[in-house]
Amino acid sequence: MTLQLLLFGNLKLKPPAPSAAEFAELGRLVDAPRPAIEPCDPNVEDEERPRLAAKCSDVLERLQQGPATGRQLEKICNRYGARLHDLKNAGYPWEKKKIDIGLWLYWLI
Repeated sequence: MTLQLLLFGNLKLKPPAPSAAEFAELGRLVDAPRPAIEPCDPNVEDEERPRLAAKCSDVLERLQQGPATGRQLEKICNRYGARLHDLKNAGYPWEKKKIDIGLWLYWLI
């Protein structure tokens, strides 16, 4: 299906509708369980852990789409630096590069 989108993207034509099997596969991918990434800070209260784990998953999903700036990650979570630390401790290494004054780019490696 990706190849079809590339081929039809510049021609202003609609690609053919996905088959039933392709549609089922897309639904399976969307409904896939999200990884549970627990906050590594021992001072986090038990009732806050599920919320912060969900924020970690949101940040991970965004970085899996490609590089993101700190401003983009801040829209997901105000303390994205702490969530990035949790991701690194959970085995998701990332890197960053300064692209402007106060603006950093983050990506998974």
